[in-house]
Amino acid sequence: VIALWREVAARHAAGITNGNLSADSIRVVPDGFIIGDFDSGSVVYRDAAAATDVVHLLFCTAVVIGPQRAAAAALAGLGPERLAASLGYLQAPVLTSRERHSSESSSKLLGELREQVAAITETEIPEPAKIRRISVKGILTVVLLLMFLGAMIPVLTEVDYAEIWASLQNAIWALAVLALLCGQLAFVPMGTAMMSAVGRAIPLRPMTILQPAVAFISFAVPGMAGRVTMEGAFLYKYGIPPTVSVTKGLVDSISGFVVQVVILVTALLTGSLIFAPPDSDSGSDSTSTDTSSSDSVSWAVIAFVVLLAIITVIVVLKVKKIHDRVVPELKKAWEALAEVLRSPKLALGLLGSQLAVQLLWGLALWLSLAAMGVHLSLISCTAVVVATALLQGIIPVPGGIGVSEAVMAAFLVPLGVSADIALGATVIWRVATFYLPATEGFFASKYLEKRGYL
Repeated sequence: VIALWREVAARHAAGITNGNLSADSIRVVPDGFIIGDFDSGSVVYRDAAAATDVVHLLFCTAVVIGPQRAAAAALAGLGPERLAASLGYLQAPVLTSRERHSSESSSKLLGELREQVAAITETEIPEPAKIRRISVKGILTVVLLLMFLGAMIPVLTEVDYAEIWASLQNAIWALAVLALLCGQLAFVPMGTAMMSAVGRAIPLRPMTILQPAVAFISFAVPGMAGRVTMEGAFLYKYGIPPTVSVTKGLVDSISGFVVQVVILVTALLTGSLIFAPPDSDSGSDSTSTDTSSSDSVSWAVIAFVVLLAIITVIVVLKVKKIHDRVVPELKKAWEALAEVLRSPKLALGLLGSQLAVQLLWGLALWLSLAAMGVHLSLISCTAVVVATALLQGIIPVPGGIGVSEAVMAAFLVPLGVSADIALGATVIWRVATFYLPATEGFFASKYLEKRGYL
């Protein structure tokens, strides 16, 4: 038993807590013992978690060898200071139901243990520590779920279902299902992009499952913050410090932005975003006028994008508060990105994965439109997806709810798609790429937490 306590002391000194150090966690083997059942364990040391470990082990050994010998063994293996720190936690709420029923009088045994520990450590018995059965993590999960439902209810109640249903009545549902599938397949290149940014081999399955969990948390934290934070918590389990994981997360995001800009510029220069002229009387003069008008509108879009980029750069460089906050982080991320790009394998994995994500999302929109009987080029659909994402990011609405739908429909209508068809296709695309993944994300986050990835 003393050797067991020494092992616990060594783990605590290393910052490792077990979380449930009961008799069920300990296996006796011919040459000693094995401590298992680390499902509730942590590598982030907390005094309360360490004290809880001591209480569980102290109680289960006291059931077997009595409170006096159990306390003496704990003192020999753990030391008086750490043993005394558990006094406030020697109370019934800390024990599991099974532990409380392992002794005929668990309350009496706890009282004897308190007296023994106080006597041998020469410490007065303190007031019982406040035990929280509901964790902060549990509360935050419930809050996120309520925010998700709260964000969905207005959308579901204010939508004109009759108009949407009318536009979807003649849809080819097989193509709509394929659009949903494309939205889910995008999780795989999202995971490989993050792995390439980190430059470390990480199991693809949990990394892929992480992506819908990120979509779920985006309801509470718009933009990159929620994504970077959750990925940082995930990577920390693989020994990557938070500062490094945040930088690598920004590398992933910046590389995605670079790919988006390339796609958008390519679409503009190739004429894939030339707006279709409205219906008009036939005739060469009208056709010439419409073509000239559409070309003018397309160049106007290019000029607007360039002007917006210039204004953004000027604001970042000239406004000191924004400059001091943004520029240092961008320099770190750019240096990390340059380091990744020096490796052809990592560069191909990062940029190729980001391109695959955008193309899968573009394919999902292409299939959504095809399901409604409208055909645009794949690059046009991908450019619309990219432009929607860029404009959506400017408006800090959780998940872009309402914003993405309005922006995407606004881009599709000038491309020659009727308003009702644009609305129906946008609904299919958003379900495929956000609403369904965000719903799956709640269960994905619980899965990752249960298995210790978060």
